[in-house]
Amino acid sequence: GSLDVGNVSLFDMVESRVQWALGIDDLGVTGCAQQAADVARGRLYCADYFGKVVVRDLLTGGRRGDELVSQVGRVGKLDVSPDGSTLAVFGADQPLIARWRIDGAGPLTRRLAAGETIEQFSPDGQLALTSVIDPTRQAGLDNRVRNMVTDEVIDELDDFETTRWSGRAHELLAVAAAGDGWRMVKYDVDSGTTLDD
Repeated sequence: GSLDVGNVSLFDMVESRVQWALGIDDLGVTGCAQQAADVARGRLYCADYFGKVVVRDLLTGGRRGDELVSQVGRVGKLDVSPDGSTLAVFGADQPLIARWRIDGAGPLTRRLAAGETIEQFSPDGQLALTSVIDPTRQAGLDNRVRNMVTDEVIDELDDFETTRWSGRAHELLAVAAAGDGWRMVKYDVDSGTTLDD
C-alpha cells in the first residue's frame, strides 16, 4: 500500500519492484484511504472516506466489479478475519462495524420470523408485530408479537382481529370483538392486559 491517499501500489519484495500502481485516475478523488488484503483469494479491499469498499484483484490492481457500502461513514480500518471468511469495516468517527462474508457463503444474516411477514417493529425495535395468512379472520391475517432478539413468539394475540403499535413502548392498538361489533382497545404486551383509557 501507499501512505498517499490518492495512490495505492503493490510492491514485490522478492524482485524489489512495483508490480502495479494506481493513482487518482484509477481510484477517483476519494482514493483508497484504507486497505485490507485477502492473499488466499487474491483480493484487495479498498475503502474511501465515505464508507464505500471496492474489491480489486490483488495481482493486477484491477476492479473485480464488486462494491460494498458499509454505512459506517468514514472508514477507520478494514480487516479480513484470520480464516478469510469475513471482511470487517470499522467506522473512524462512529462506533460502528459492518461485516461481509467474503468466502462465498453469502451475506451475514440471521433469519427471523420464518414463514411470517414482519408488519411493524415496536418503537424500541425489540419486538415485532408479525402476521401469517388466516382466511378464517375477517382481516385475513393472524397477528403475533415476536421478540426480535430471541425470535420467540411472546404473544399470539388470539383475542384481536387486527393490531398496530400505538407508538408507546410495548403498547398495541387492537381491534377486539365486542358483542355483535368491534371495539378499539389498548393492549400492553409486557403484562398481557388490556389497558383502560
